[in-house]
Amino acid sequence: MAHVTVADTVPRVDFTVGGSSTTTFAFTFTFYDNADIAVYVDGVKKTLTTHYTISGTAGTDNGFVGGNVVLGTGVTNVDVSIILDIPIARSSDFPASGPFNVTTLNTELDKDTSMKRQLEHKLTRSIGMNEAEIDGPAMTLPLKAARLGKYLAFNETTGAVEAGASSDDVATLAAVTDDIAVLADIEDGTDATDAIQTAAGIAANISTVAGISSNVTTVAGISSAVSTVAADASDIGAVATREAEIGRLGTVAAVADLAILGTADVVTDMNVLATADVVADMNVLGTADVVTDMNVLATADVVTDMNVLATADVVTDMNVLATADVVSDLNTLGTSDAVADMNTLAAIASDITSVAADATDIGVVAAKATEIGRLGTTDAVADMALLGTTAAVADMAILGTADVVTDMNVLATADVVTDMNVLATADVVVDMNTLGTADVVSDMDTLAAIAASINNVASQAIGFTFSTTTSMADPGSGALRFNHGTVASCTAIAIDDLDNSGADVSPYVITWDDSTNTNKGTLLIRSGAAASTFAIFTITGLTDNSGWTQLAVTHVASNGTISNADTIFVSQLRSGDKGADGSGSMTSFTA
Repeated sequence: MAHVTVADTVPRVDFTVGGSSTTTFAFTFTFYDNADIAVYVDGVKKTLTTHYTISGTAGTDNGFVGGNVVLGTGVTNVDVSIILDIPIARSSDFPASGPFNVTTLNTELDKDTSMKRQLEHKLTRSIGMNEAEIDGPAMTLPLKAARLGKYLAFNETTGAVEAGASSDDVATLAAVTDDIAVLADIEDGTDATDAIQTAAGIAANISTVAGISSNVTTVAGISSAVSTVAADASDIGAVATREAEIGRLGTVAAVADLAILGTADVVTDMNVLATADVVADMNVLGTADVVTDMNVLATADVVTDMNVLATADVVTDMNVLATADVVSDLNTLGTSDAVADMNTLAAIASDITSVAADATDIGVVAAKATEIGRLGTTDAVADMALLGTTAAVADMAILGTADVVTDMNVLATADVVTDMNVLATADVVVDMNTLGTADVVSDMDTLAAIAASINNVASQAIGFTFSTTTSMADPGSGALRFNHGTVASCTAIAIDDLDNSGADVSPYVITWDDSTNTNKGTLLIRSGAAASTFAIFTITGLTDNSGWTQLAVTHVASNGTISNADTIFVSQLRSGDKGADGSGSMTSFTA
């Protein structure tokens, strides 16, 4: 029997379809089963039978040397790719000694070569080192924790793969490029005037505030925290209306669950949000008004004053006061009314001192202004109302354990989600409910215990598909047919070399006439649908044809009707060889 050859060709072919509708696409690489071919249309993988069919090029025994992919619907203006995609698996085994099936061995070697060609082609489509480059460090990706949210980079000395800049940092820099450009122009003097005018423009107000410096000092110590909390007053009010829900979330169990939720991803997100404050400050300073103020300050007198102020201590103090919020506060406080109010506050300095003692706590709350802002939205408040119930808190306590979080991470892969979607249909659920009874489970355990015996019985018969066609020719892959529509009148049977599972059984079948007896053996054909439907024949001869075998038979007994496409099981019992003939003659006998 002939076998395919595997040429050194690319196991893939691509087509660019124009305006004419096209359904048929030819390819020439070797394959063994229709499922070995993957088809993509504009990058979308299609499904065999549902979207396309395959007709292999005939003339080989256990494979095809190319063929045609036929789409169910014609396509225009798309790219079509046909790719060899043999599952990487071994489907047969060979004995440690004694004879084995050479046909099966050849097929396995052919498939192994095809899979190597398939893998070789995939390697050419992946990123790798140039063949001409001297071996260097291994091109191994950094660990997941080190590369999360990072760009891929290569070490400037060794060329090894490493984690590069944070994608969030790059995005943040990109978002403030205009502001950076404005500040750079001011710094190098190309805007015709120089900067830092905010302080100069409110010099009188600063002098007024200086008169109550002791009161300002206490407030200045927590100025950023006070400004941050004041900016989130509406959000804090919204959160305050959810006191009961926050009380439930503040239990030991809920806090433990929140600790589990404090993963690297959440921490990374908080770091990104923390950068937003700095970006906002830069955007405030990068406005036309601030640039104008800074230009006013760029006189010789002011420059002299700035040299005086340029000591480490003064620079530190100015850094504290030089935020947009503090400048805005100074403008607000620099009025006669505000000064009067501050004088009033000075009278209760001891109370202010008591509040100032809690500056650290206020600062801690203010550091979470962004998070409070998120929680204070209408949607977040509504969500907390839903999640803040006793039942929801209890559920989170159950789900928030390390084991459950680990289980959810295991189940949260695309493959498992896809499998769960497949199993989550009403029909499958009904089937699982049906199979999930104690009796059925017990039956399955019983069958599992005798699985070896069932396999032993099954191995005594060969499975075929029955064909009602009566011509004596190759009955088709895995098929068997009679030469007469009436079983009792059947005198010949055609059997394909392959059984209905695709295994080559011809080396066994052609031994069915090896007996030297006229009666070569007994053939039993039984219907897979009904054990009471059968046919028994005596084998009197055999012809080995290419791809199929013809038996000469004599009908012995039968019952029932075998229908077209029915599964049947065939077993043969060999007759013993004919013994030697006796000698002499018999002239008389007495009854």
